[in-house]
Amino acid sequence: MKARKILNIFILILGFLFLFLLFIFVREKPPKVSPSPPEIKKKVLSSPRKKEEVGFLKIERKGKKREKKESKKERKEITLKELSSHLSLSSEELPAFEEQTPKEEEKRKTPSKKEMEEMGKQGIIIY
Repeated sequence: MKARKILNIFILILGFLFLFLLFIFVREKPPKVSPSPPEIKKKVLSSPRKKEEVGFLKIERKGKKREKKESKKERKEITLKELSSHLSLSSEELPAFEEQTPKEEEKRKTPSKKEMEEMGKQGIIIY
């Protein structure tokens, strides 16, 4: 009796599984509608600059080749001498250019602890 009940439950589960799979694979799918019918669209040229006629409209598409972006590893930093030679600066102007670069302390955006305490006393809050 017990084995027969387990067998019946197992057969019911297999039946429902079969019906479920049958429903998924056999159901009627709606036909796919393309955005533009193939009868209207004609290709005229197959050059880098493609022209296509769609009814009475003419559409021009420019064929652009994508340039590969340099990865961070491949990028090289330009030294000051290379920059000066590239910009054709004289060697006399070079030290003046180096002096104009900001110092490391000026580059910092976050204030020091002392500055934060002073700002706190003045009522300035930084988040």
